[in-house]
Amino acid sequence: MTPQETAKVLRRFHAAYGNEITADMASLWAESFSGNEAILVEDAADEWIRERVQFPTPADIRNVMRSIMSRMDRHPELPRNSAQVIDGPRGGFQIAYDAYCETVKRDNREPKTFDQFIGLIPVDNTARQKRSW
Repeated sequence: MTPQETAKVLRRFHAAYGNEITADMASLWAESFSGNEAILVEDAADEWIRERVQFPTPADIRNVMRSIMSRMDRHPELPRNSAQVIDGPRGGFQIAYDAYCETVKRDNREPKTFDQFIGLIPVDNTARQKRSW
């Protein structure tokens, strides 16, 4: 990540939280992330801003980066910017739905909507016997 890319991330934090960005702070952040891909740091910054109410430290962003990389390792089929969907409100159901859509389309059938699909997921053994995929 270049110093210019670091400045872009810090401007996002400034816009979100209003904290003053000093030259020393910018230098520390640039040094902290000099060996990282800018896209990963930017994704982590975006996730932080969506979920947190305070200005982060470089360590905070590193933790979010680890979380993103872990999700990417567990689900390599997802594009990087959609890895967040796994921890979103729909959780792992999105991954199951995507797999279902691929399977159904291979059989030349039209997949159900996400909400219909969620309704098909068995809740217990009784529901499993009553519903069919």
